Order: sequence, then C-alpha cells, then structure tokens
Amino acid sequence: MNKQVQIGIYRLEEDTKFTDRGYATASWMETISVLAGDYPVMATFEEQNEWCIQYKDIRVTLPGTVVSDYFGTEFCGNQIGEYDGKKNAGKQSSYTLHHWGYSLAYDKILGANPRFILDGNVEPALLKFYWKPRNEWNESAVLETKAPSTVHRILIDKYRQAQSICRNFEEVKCQMSQVDKNLGLLWQGCPITSSQVAWVDYFIEHYESKTGTLSEAVV
Repeated sequence: MNKQVQIGIYRLEEDTKFTDRGYATASWMETISVLAGDYPVMATFEEQNEWCIQYKDIRVTLPGTVVSDYFGTEFCGNQIGEYDGKKNAGKQSSYTLHHWGYSLAYDKILGANPRFILDGNVEPALLKFYWKPRNEWNESAVLETKAPSTVHRILIDKYRQAQSICRNFEEVKCQMSQVDKNLGLLWQGCPITSSQVAWVDYFIEHYESKTGTLSEAVV
C-alpha cells in the first residue's frame, strides 16, 4: 500500500509565475503567481521492508492566484468567439510540480534543482547493477532513507552490487538471504566488521571472471 510523507521543502526566493498546460485541449492554459516561501515536498512510498524506504512519486502543490488563463472554445484548432484571458485574474488556484524519485535523485547528485531541499534523513543514492543480457553494468538513482554513515553508505552500495550478481547467476542465488540479512543490519546502523568487507570484496572479485567488468563497479 502506497503512503505519503513529507521529505523536504521547495523554496521560492521570490514571487514566481507558473503556467499549467496540462489540460485536455492543447491550447488551454492557466498562469498563476505563487508567493515566495517554503512549500512541503510530499512523496509516496511503499514499505518493502522495515529498514529502508525508497521514495517514488514526488509532488509539490503550490497555491497561488490566477494571472491569466485561456479556456476558449475551439473547433479544429480555431477559436470560436472571444475569450477574456483576465476574467479569472485574482482567483485562487494551484500548480503542482511532479518528479519521479529517480529523476530528483539524479538532479540532487548533479547539484541541479536547488529549490528542492531534502530533509536530513533523506538522501539520493546512485545504484550500480549488473545486467546479464548485455553483460554490462548499468546505473540508476533513488531517493531513500539516509545511510547511518558514509562508511555504511559505501558498504551498502557494495552489498547491492553483490545482490545484483546474486539475482543474475543461478549458482549463487543461495547467497541472496545472506546479502539481504547483511543489508538490513547495515541500514540499522550495526557496526561494520572486517568480515563483512572481506566477504563483499571476495564475492565481487570471485565472479569478475563471469563479466570482465565487475571490479569497475566497486566503490
């Protein structure tokens, strides 16, 4: 079941105009003026486990007042009659910003979209995973619960690489339960042991021969 939670704020340093063109008729539009201020960033998520939450559908609703609009009657793209674009000026309306979690995560990693300010317990993460059909590594990004520490973050990323190998090679799928167990312990902030680090390094190195590129993905 999807739930919604605030994960940060969207900050406008000055009054800003936004134009909504997402209507059934392509020419329809509404421009509103939004006052400077901080607006809540809401995200939906699905609890897949008790130790890590990934945020998926990101939305910001910005209340404001109408500056102008156009909802004229048209036939075959031609306007029929007159339309006063200022007749609704001053009325209350809103504009909704929408991002997918991976898109906003990429933006934050690249230093883009500074208006989005994430809470301290949320962080973007770059995920590297092995794609067996093309025998290559790919990457994606997620917004998720912040790792307990930088060292935990590095080891968690390594574990996920090992996890992607487990999912691709039949002979090592028996290792999945151990990978998931260790990931859970890491997210809970448990101390990192030398045996954990050694196990991940050995696991990735051992299967490098199957892809020829595994070592390049190790953080």
